[in-house]
Amino acid sequence: MYSGFSEDYLEKMLYKEKETDGWALANRSQHAEVWKKKYPNESLQVIKAFLHLPGVPPNDAVNLVQNVEVRKRWDTQFSAIDVLEEHPTHRMVYWSAPLPLGMQTRDIVQYIAEKKDEVTDTTYILYSQVPEDVVATKPGISAVIVRPDLQDPRSTRMTLLFQTDFGGRLPKFMVNFFSAFAPPKWRRDMYNFYVKVYSKEKNCDKTIVAAAQLKVRDRTGPSSTETVRLEQEIRESTTRSVQLLNEAFYVGTKTNEELDRQYESLERTETKLDEMQQGLHFSRRMLSVIRSPISALFSGSSYKKPYDAKVNGRCTQKVVSMESSDRKLQSGSSSLQNTSSSSSSSGTGDVVVDQNLATMSKVLHQLRGVAELTSQQLDDSDLKIESILGKTKNNDGKLKELNKSMKKELQS
Repeated sequence: MYSGFSEDYLEKMLYKEKETDGWALANRSQHAEVWKKKYPNESLQVIKAFLHLPGVPPNDAVNLVQNVEVRKRWDTQFSAIDVLEEHPTHRMVYWSAPLPLGMQTRDIVQYIAEKKDEVTDTTYILYSQVPEDVVATKPGISAVIVRPDLQDPRSTRMTLLFQTDFGGRLPKFMVNFFSAFAPPKWRRDMYNFYVKVYSKEKNCDKTIVAAAQLKVRDRTGPSSTETVRLEQEIRESTTRSVQLLNEAFYVGTKTNEELDRQYESLERTETKLDEMQQGLHFSRRMLSVIRSPISALFSGSSYKKPYDAKVNGRCTQKVVSMESSDRKLQSGSSSLQNTSSSSSSSGTGDVVVDQNLATMSKVLHQLRGVAELTSQQLDDSDLKIESILGKTKNNDGKLKELNKSMKKELQS
């Protein structure tokens, strides 16, 4: 009968973790290093993998591995994971492992025991074969060791040790080959899930709990140590949010200034095209004088730059829009400087948090004005570019026509 965590089994795993004789490097990536060793009289090799999970705290790493409901969401190597029995010292867990090449899915049943060393903050997870197991798969040795990164305690170093016989007709050399590539993929799936899903869900739950505790603080009496810590985290979080919003506002205003400079450059380009059009008109008149001085005298007329109603209208609209947006930004900026130090009666009850939330609301309002101005500037620039392209094409056609006429005149 299985009695739970075995110190002898743990010593055996720790010895294999430190052992170097006979181990060969099988696979290596940026955050994963896999070693293999085949012991005498054994056809299957033992796999030892050292994994690095930057930014993943050790407690979260243990939960990702041990919490069956969480593991179902990221571990793609198993089609099913279920807890069959729950005991004070261990659990019995069922795993269903699909195999390649159309082979039959393998069923695995294991005892899992866990122990944590509080001094070193190291968690040992040992997997043992169920003695009464009647399925083809025999898990063999298996362990996961989770430690904090010595360089960064908020990151995790994880060691995997395993040797699995899938039985049946699956060749041993194929099991050995695929086993060396399994740990990096396993780590990648777990890490991506943590970054994209788990950490966000955790932070969201943490913020909701902290806000609720702040709300009922006055009714529950003096704050506990945990509540004080959560209050401080909320203050720091809202302060960082204010800083990020202010940075976004600064970038937005600089973008508006740059778009203004670009628009002015486009206007100068359009002016030069108009001057070029006048020069072409004058050249055509001179060519007419050369051909027939008398007819040119009576048919010639002074050139007048056409009035572009659309362009002038757009310029006027742009000026009005920019003046309106400038007033909004100036108003928002002054309101930021005059943020009231008193907390709102409908706020969280924390002065710093209430001030940060009020500031965030006002900066968001300013950012909306910046976004609207940016959109208007981009639209104006698009229209100006279209006008420039049209005039360029028109001047190009007139220039070609003038060159053709001059060549004809010179040849006659």
